[in-house]
Amino acid sequence: MSGLRVLPLVDGRLTFIDSELDAGASSISDTVLRILYGLAALHSNRPAERDGLRVEPIVMLEEPEAHMYPVAYEHLADSIVEAVESGVRVVVSTHSGRLEELLWERARAPEVNVYYVARVPGRDGYPETVAYKVNMREAIAELDDLDTFLT
Repeated sequence: MSGLRVLPLVDGRLTFIDSELDAGASSISDTVLRILYGLAALHSNRPAERDGLRVEPIVMLEEPEAHMYPVAYEHLADSIVEAVESGVRVVVSTHSGRLEELLWERARAPEVNVYYVARVPGRDGYPETVAYKVNMREAIAELDDLDTFLT
């Protein structure tokens, strides 16, 4: 869809214009919709001063890669890094090693952390959720790709 434009309507809905025709949301791919939702969340939240207090927003993206073509991961990673550099705290949960690698490669902030979250047997016999901090330099050096690590 070359020339796709997204316009907000007065009531908050969006209309999709493709080559001067109203395409309607039902004819837009899941990839376009998913990236649009992610971009809207990332770009509509910026640090601000309100009533003398600094507000630092947190944007949480749960599996943003779901139903998205892998080529779109690069655009999503760029937008996430841009939001982080503007002062937004971004938390991403993902099953995509490729998206994780892109975020790590493009992030220039030293406070970027990657965790592997797993369910393990607990002391009382019930499963527990544990978060392991991943040394990305070692993981990338030792593995062909992070999808190997995540499976």
